[in-house]
Order: sequence, then C-alpha cells, then structure tokens
Amino acid sequence: MPATMDSRERTVRGLQAAGLSLLPGLGHLSIGERRGFRILAASLLVMVGARYWWSPALIAYAGLAAWSAADAFLIVKRGHPMANPAPPVSLSSKS
Repeated sequence: MPATMDSRERTVRGLQAAGLSLLPGLGHLSIGERRGFRILAASLLVMVGARYWWSPALIAYAGLAAWSAADAFLIVKRGHPMANPAPPVSLSSKS
C-alpha cells in the first residue's frame, strides 16, 4: 500500500468520512483526527438537549452534522497527514 493516496482514493476516503459524519465526530475519528471526540461529545449533548429540553436543537444538530461531514471530507481531500493511511510495518526481523 502506498504511503500517499491519489486523488480518487482521497475522494473515496473523504466520502466515507463524510458519510460517517451523520453522527458528527465519527468521520473525524475514522481519519485519525483527535478532535472527533469533542465533536462527538457535543453532538450527543445537542441530541439529548433536543430530546428532553429544547426541540429546535435538532436544527443545531443538523448544522453540526453538515459542518462535520464537510470538514472531514476536506481534511482528507487536502491530504492531511493524519488522513493518509500509514504503510504496513513488519515486526519480524529477517536474519
């Protein structure tokens, strides 16, 4: 597996990350972005808030999901180093 991805691979991986962002933060986590944990926590808080306290928070959730999908896609498409898969490492020693 090459260390860098070509344009088509970046597009496919970006679309996968964007699809996972229906639950905001999962797309970021899938490409190795640590801020995905914060985004995921925020989206869960907004969902709980929308369910129990304030129904219009679903609009905020939709906006967060759209932003998260676009951001995850663009991170991969721009070739962010964390979004590129690392080449496999062999732990066996050759004698």
